[in-house]
Amino acid sequence: MEYSAYIQYIGWILMAFWLFLSSADEAYCEWKGIVLSKKRKMFWKGMFLLSVIIILGGHFLITEV
Repeated sequence: MEYSAYIQYIGWILMAFWLFLSSADEAYCEWKGIVLSKKRKMFWKGMFLLSVIIILGGHFLITEV
């Protein structure tokens, strides 16, 4: 049961990390005048979704036990 809390913590940390990096990437591209590609946007959305899945996985481990 305690491992599920650690899994959730990892998910929250990853989510904050991906949100920070995607914001920094978007700001850098805007500053340099570069158009952010669809692949890059989808990558950041995918990483965000992965962290949400990790958080939910940790939550369901808690409720299952």
